[in-house]
Amino acid sequence: MLTIDKLDEIFQDFPVPALILAANKDFKILQANQAYIGTLAMPPEELYGRPLFEVFPDQHPEDPESPIKKTIQCIQKAIQLKTPQTPGTIPYRIPDENGGYNLRFWMLDYIPVEDDRGNVAYIFQLTHEIVEHQLTDKLQSATTGIPYERMFDTAQNAFFLSGRNGEVLAVNRKACTMFGYSEEELKRLRRQDLLVPDPNIEPLLAQREREGRTSGEAVAITKNGEQFPCEFSSVRFITITGEQQYCTEITDTRKWKNAEEKVRQSEENLRAIFDNTVEGFVLVDNTLKIIAFNDKAGEVILQYVGKKEVTVGSSLLEYLAPERQVAFQGIAARVIKGERIEYERPYPLPHGKIRWFIFAVNPVYENDSVIGLCISGRDITMQKLAEEEVLRREKLFRRMVENSADAILIMTAEGKVTYVSPAGEQITGYTAGETMQMNAFDTIHPDDRAKSTETMSQVFANPGLPINAAPLRLQHKNGSWRWIEATLTNFLHDPEINGIIENFRDVTKRIESEQKILLAKHEAEQSEEKYRKIFNLSPLPIWIYSLDNLRILEVNDAAIKHYGYSREEFLSMTIMDIRPPEDAAPLKELLNNIQKDRQTPPNHWRHIKKNGEVIIVEITGHSIDFYGPNARIIICRDVTETIRTGAELLRSNERFRQAARAASDAIWDWETATDTVFLGEGFSTLFGYEEAGKTVSRNWVTDKIHPDDRLKVSTRIQEVIKGTRRARWQDEYRFQKADGSYAMVCNSVVIVHDENNKPLRAIGAMKDITHQKEEEQHLRQLESVITNTTDAVLIITVGQHAPHVIYANPAFYKNNGYTTEEVKTHGFALFHGPNTDIAELAKLEKAIKNHESCQIQAVFYKKNGEPYWASLAISPVVDDKGNVKNYIAIERDITERMNYLTAIEEQNKQLREIAWVQSHMVRAPLASILGLTDLLINEIKEPTSSEALDMLKKSANDLDNVIREIVQKTASANK
Repeated sequence: MLTIDKLDEIFQDFPVPALILAANKDFKILQANQAYIGTLAMPPEELYGRPLFEVFPDQHPEDPESPIKKTIQCIQKAIQLKTPQTPGTIPYRIPDENGGYNLRFWMLDYIPVEDDRGNVAYIFQLTHEIVEHQLTDKLQSATTGIPYERMFDTAQNAFFLSGRNGEVLAVNRKACTMFGYSEEELKRLRRQDLLVPDPNIEPLLAQREREGRTSGEAVAITKNGEQFPCEFSSVRFITITGEQQYCTEITDTRKWKNAEEKVRQSEENLRAIFDNTVEGFVLVDNTLKIIAFNDKAGEVILQYVGKKEVTVGSSLLEYLAPERQVAFQGIAARVIKGERIEYERPYPLPHGKIRWFIFAVNPVYENDSVIGLCISGRDITMQKLAEEEVLRREKLFRRMVENSADAILIMTAEGKVTYVSPAGEQITGYTAGETMQMNAFDTIHPDDRAKSTETMSQVFANPGLPINAAPLRLQHKNGSWRWIEATLTNFLHDPEINGIIENFRDVTKRIESEQKILLAKHEAEQSEEKYRKIFNLSPLPIWIYSLDNLRILEVNDAAIKHYGYSREEFLSMTIMDIRPPEDAAPLKELLNNIQKDRQTPPNHWRHIKKNGEVIIVEITGHSIDFYGPNARIIICRDVTETIRTGAELLRSNERFRQAARAASDAIWDWETATDTVFLGEGFSTLFGYEEAGKTVSRNWVTDKIHPDDRLKVSTRIQEVIKGTRRARWQDEYRFQKADGSYAMVCNSVVIVHDENNKPLRAIGAMKDITHQKEEEQHLRQLESVITNTTDAVLIITVGQHAPHVIYANPAFYKNNGYTTEEVKTHGFALFHGPNTDIAELAKLEKAIKNHESCQIQAVFYKKNGEPYWASLAISPVVDDKGNVKNYIAIERDITERMNYLTAIEEQNKQLREIAWVQSHMVRAPLASILGLTDLLINEIKEPTSSEALDMLKKSANDLDNVIREIVQKTASANK
């Protein structure tokens, strides 16, 4: 909710006179704007803190229907209903500068203002002063109900406006001259002060209350005591705000000599009033024929007249617009029955504007019968506009007040809280009930209590004056500390408040921001010193120059050292002085762009040292606030050598490309910035790709890696790029050739980084090691054979001394039982023994000496002394130049074979002996048998004997053939 102090600026400038009242029973004045103060003759200090009706007292306290009492009821109704209310026009006695009083008539509006909890906290009083019309537009005739204005300036008789109890509210000038009093003196009098008491007057007054009007005769008393006869006519009327008042006309009958003069004078008075009012009047009979009308009638009521002259006796309907005629006939029918009707009606004007009128149609009575109608009309456009403005202002103030974030608190001198507005809960976290159970001083931070005590001393010493307290910390319900800014006013002397009013707001964010600013300022000062040290200690040349005149404003030690100029020389130069003349134009163009773009990317320029040397520098510039907004700080890096190295690198790259064409390896160059790879000529000769010598995407290369190897290769090269592996990397994997087959490759990669260790490129060479891998596989197979064979395999080296064994496979050690160290230390001498054939050993030594292959068979000895036969074959191993470096020796245990051969030999010997026996000992008798058989065959001639001898001879021949065959086979086996 907005507090009074926040509304002050807008409230003071509000054009309508206004007050802010407290919503308590006395309606104390809290604030008045300039427009209101300007209407009074009293200073604002006499208003503030006083009850409204102490400043404007009730002039008729005994009258229960007095305007002030009705005003109080109106305000109370506004608080109860929470809606704007108006008591209408109220007369006020306002002190003037001369010590007297002026009667002022104000039309008042009372607007309730609610707080966040829906309770009415304030009342806005908007005051519209009736200046032009004064009282006259509020009077009504009992007979016609016609309001009169400016009657006091034109009437020939005395007119009194009085209240319910006879108090004089207003008079005209004629009344003052008739009775000899001033206007203010008459307003302080009552009826009994002006008329001689007469019992006949009371019935007449009763008639006025009953019938609304009365008239009669009386005796008037002047100021000097003179009495004179008079006639009076008095009407009772209800104001537009609902108040009951009386208008009394007094006629001095001393002027009239006869009844005709009296009638004429009365008619003149009425005509003066009738013709000079600002309202339009038309009197018609029951048939709506015009009886009378005044000058304003044509403008306000008879608007459809045009150029037609209004005449008495014509029908009123002739002068009304066609669309109004039927409606008015309905209204007239109701009024003829005794009903009073009042209504408002808008009329459109050119240019879209609206003109508002208020009409009243009242019955005209004669002997209690309605004999006609009185139609009055008045232009209320300005009033409508004022009402709209009041409503607009009301919405404005309501919106401002309801959205206030400030809180109001009332506490006793001891700190006991008696009231807190809803905003207090938002600030402190405590509900209103919780707050009123607390002491306001208990929640103050211990470090701020002394400051609070000092503030309260000022509050107690200055009753009624607002005291601004320095910000202090209050503890929120959640335990946090909130910075509070408050204004305290001591109203302990006021019995209605009996407390100290505190308007407070949460300024935590503001205080914290201020503290951050102070801290930032302190840090900035320290930072400035730190950056000044960095500026001076930077190894790179730095200077600051002005964009306005390009003069160098500051320079560091590195610039002085690198360029050779002294500090004084630098500060007397501009940035043009260190550049070749031909660079002036492009530099000016760059400076024009700098003024539009506050930062520039790194760029290269030529600078001239004091010794005349021209260097190439990379410049980075930034805007800086250095004793003015248009300054730039420049950081220079001498890249002369880098540029030269770059030129060499270009030439080196060309040489690299030429070498790549001639290399047998597939050389590639991956540039990380573009993610492209240059392929050397080896990609054509090794893998058959037509893309050799061209640049391809990185994906082209990675897609050629065998799917089973791709993840491993990608992961490893990323680790190298990120620095988690060494900068050089080598790996073996399968790479697809153009024909779809895969080659086993060895890829060696080197990563090139910039000065910030950011990878720039990767250069690699791929070798086709498919054949090598196949040979390695073959060797591994051979090694497996050697390792797993039962033959002993040895590698023998020959130096200046005797041959010695440098390798022996497991079978060798298994066969002879010696250890590796024993064999390597003692060599072949370990294996010789008594039955070792010296001739065979000599043949072996000769072959080694002549670098020839050789195979011997001899008896060797195991570690346990057991002899064994072995076949030992050696072959020389030559290097690339044909020199014999080692010998391969294969030893096979032939003991079993040799034993078998010995057994065969022994068997053959036995067979030879058998064959000899067969050939010499068996065949000798067999030969004799064959000879004897031949003799017998020749001698014996009998058939039977001859047949027996033939059979004997055949058997002997068969036995001879068997023996021969045995002998032949034995001879063949011995060959």
